[in-house]
Amino acid sequence: MLTDLHDWLHSLAAKRLENSGLHKAVHYALGRWPALIRYLDDSDRPINNNRIENAIRPNTLGRKNWLFIGTTRGGVRAAAITSLLATAKANGLSPHAWMSDVLALLPTTLNRDIDTLLQLEGWAPREG
Repeated sequence: MLTDLHDWLHSLAAKRLENSGLHKAVHYALGRWPALIRYLDDSDRPINNNRIENAIRPNTLGRKNWLFIGTTRGGVRAAAITSLLATAKANGLSPHAWMSDVLALLPTTLNRDIDTLLQLEGWAPREG
C-alpha cells in the first residue's frame, strides 16, 4: 500500500500543479518520505505520535495560565520539568514518586553523575 501511495505521489508531482496547495502537500510528503516510512524498520515504532500528543496536551491547554510564569528562564525551567515528568509517566512511573526520589538524591550526587538521575531504569513503577 505504501509503494502504491509513493507511486501515486510521484505521478501527481509529475503533473503541472503550479503553486497549489496540492503541489505543496505532495512535495512535502515526498520530501518527508523516509521519515514517514521509518516505522516499518521497527515493529515497536508507532505509526503516529498520538501518545506524545496526549502527553503534552495539558501543557497546551494550560498555556494561557502559564503566560505570566515570571521570566524566560522560568519558562524554560518549567518546560524542562514538565518534559521530565511526562517522560517518567510515559515509562510507567509515578511522576511524583520519581521526582521525589531524584530530588532526594540530588544533594548527594556528584556533578559528573547528574545524568544518572535522568535514567529511568532502576526506578520501579509506583502507584500514586
